[in-house]
Amino acid sequence: MDKPPQGKHSTKGLGKKMPLESEYVKWRDDVVVPCGKPVSSNVKASELMYNEYIVYNTAQ
Repeated sequence: MDKPPQGKHSTKGLGKKMPLESEYVKWRDDVVVPCGKPVSSNVKASELMYNEYIVYNTAQ
């Protein structure tokens, strides 16, 4: 992907590993922080090891 979908400035790349959901932390009652031991995700056809946000305009 060379650019984000129309009207967007970034995209989320899904990786082969993700934090263990049972270790997610709830912060200030409405924010869930995905943290914890890395475990295999259901994503198999990815070149990424971990989830990442890809921002296309480096001036941001």
